[in-house]
Amino acid sequence: MNKKVTKIVCITILFTLIFQVLIPMTVGIKVLAESDDVITEIYTKEDFFNFIDEANKSYDSYMNKKIRLMNDIDLETSIENPCKSVNPALGFYGEFDGQNYTIYNLYLEQPLFGQANRNIRNLNIENTRN
Repeated sequence: MNKKVTKIVCITILFTLIFQVLIPMTVGIKVLAESDDVITEIYTKEDFFNFIDEANKSYDSYMNKKIRLMNDIDLETSIENPCKSVNPALGFYGEFDGQNYTIYNLYLEQPLFGQANRNIRNLNIENTRN
C-alpha cells in the first residue's frame, strides 16, 4: 500500500510540475511569437507602390508596422505610375527605415508620409518634384 501511495504522490508532483512550469513557458512563447514585429521589406518600385496602396486602404493595415527599404528605387515614369505622382501614405503610422537607401524621381503633390507622427529614418530622396 505504501508503494502505491508513493507512486500516486510522485505522479501528482510530476503533473503539478508540468502544469506549473511547462504550460506557462509554452504560453509565454506563444505570446512572444504573437507580439513579434513583422517587418515589411521593400525591394522594388512595385513593392513601394503596393505599400502606399495598402497603407491607404485602411489606417489599421500599417498601424505600428515596421517597413524597411532594401534597395535604391527609381520611380521614373513607368506603367505602374504613368503620371509620375505618388500618393502620400496617409494610413501609415509605423516605422520606416530607409537603411540609407535612396528613392529617386519621387513626384509628390503632398508630403510622402502626411503628418509627422511617424518614425521615418535613414531615408534619402533625390530628384523630388511636385
